[in-house]
Amino acid sequence: MKSQKKLGIAISYLTLFINSFFGIFFTPFLISTLGAAEYGLYQLVNSFAGYLVILNFGTGSVIARYVALYRTKDDKIGQENFIFQAFMITGLLSILTMVVSSVLYFGIDNLFGNSLTSVEITKAKQLFILMVLNIAFSFFNNAFSGILSGYEKFAVTNTFKLLRIILRVITLVILLLMGFKSTAIVATDLFLTIILITLEARYSFKKLGVKIKFHFYDKKLMWMVFSFSSAVFLQAIINQVNQNVDRVVLGALTDTKTVALYSIALVFFTMFSSITGVIGGVFLPQATKMIAKKASGEELTDLVIRPGRLQFMVAGAAVAGFILFGQNFIKIWVGDNFLGAYIPTILLLVPATITLVQNVTIAILDAMLKRVARSIILALMAGLNIILTIILVAKIGYLGAAISTSVSLIFGDVVLMNLYYHKVIGLNVLRMFKDIFQGTLPCIILTSLLSIPISLILEDTAINFIIKAGIFLVIYGLLLYKFSFNDYEKQLLLGPVKKVLRMK
Repeated sequence: MKSQKKLGIAISYLTLFINSFFGIFFTPFLISTLGAAEYGLYQLVNSFAGYLVILNFGTGSVIARYVALYRTKDDKIGQENFIFQAFMITGLLSILTMVVSSVLYFGIDNLFGNSLTSVEITKAKQLFILMVLNIAFSFFNNAFSGILSGYEKFAVTNTFKLLRIILRVITLVILLLMGFKSTAIVATDLFLTIILITLEARYSFKKLGVKIKFHFYDKKLMWMVFSFSSAVFLQAIINQVNQNVDRVVLGALTDTKTVALYSIALVFFTMFSSITGVIGGVFLPQATKMIAKKASGEELTDLVIRPGRLQFMVAGAAVAGFILFGQNFIKIWVGDNFLGAYIPTILLLVPATITLVQNVTIAILDAMLKRVARSIILALMAGLNIILTIILVAKIGYLGAAISTSVSLIFGDVVLMNLYYHKVIGLNVLRMFKDIFQGTLPCIILTSLLSIPISLILEDTAINFIIKAGIFLVIYGLLLYKFSFNDYEKQLLLGPVKKVLRMK
């Protein structure tokens, strides 16, 4: 299973790299083919419909957690029975999503009537219907992904995701060049979701021999699942609020062009979150096994530190690099008209770094069925974010949205959650951050200082950007290897190279 985990992480990073690469070049292509106004409309409706995702109640995480637990106990009957009940719930949640969406559909006119034209309102409704169908089907995608994760088939799930990304980009490039607009984007996403479900279902049933069979009604289990799912549901609400409130408020108080500009900052934020979020998901089965074996707080702290260090090496460099070269990159990428996204991006990335480098803690919470407290804490964060966003956007525009999200992240995710991890879960938070930052933070600071003259001397061109970024990475890599890497990290880097050399 260790090889599956490593391969899964490797494919995840490959998927992320390709997705980011396509995203970097695909976003300006989208803006140029759709136009800034329709691109902003697409982002606005995507945020509005995105709230429906919360209705899946975290079924993927629930299924992954319990499949891993049943496999640890070698309880095939219990697993079959649980998966049956889980899929029944998934079906009901999909139906619920359709019902709720019908109410939201008729609210589009009232919510956006003052900021969108009648033509934009009509297009928004078309996009919304297709997005709702995609979300409803995605619940089953999450369910099958949960099964594969419970079996620790991370390489398989991530390979499917990689194929989806490649097919999506190829299909959309063809359709957009043919003159199709935002409706084609959403229709393509729906079609690919159905394809992905088919592939995951076939692998689960044919390769893994997974069976969905009702044996008995387990009232105790369902109550535990309900409690856990309710906490995940509440947290999903909070996540959706924090991810989408900025665009929704901007859409209501400003215009689609402002939403498009701010969406550029959110594109960076999403890519950044993906960079550091790759590792966390694969640790749920291991965390579940450790909790079942009564692991201590120090042992759980060690579980967070090792991947946390790797995540910070990537995340820290990404933030520092963007601060130095971000304006240059935005000019090259989407043009001078979107330079206003630079400051909001920094405001979003800096506090998120602390949260993202310790995201294995979420796997620990899932394994311990302790999501409720996190959900309550983050609810306070969401409330603060909503209030501040409305107030500050009205006063200072889109910059107020970024400030509000940044403040809420620091208050909820950084301060309150780490107090909870220390007091309740038993994590040694001070040692955790000390070990994660040790060696790497000085390397980031020194690399940044050495790169400032280069940033100032070279003009903002595409070639110079590549040169500046390349010099930054070379300096950073050398400093990391010399002053930060421990034996495990050196082996992780040099191990594959040695294997290749031995093969030759």
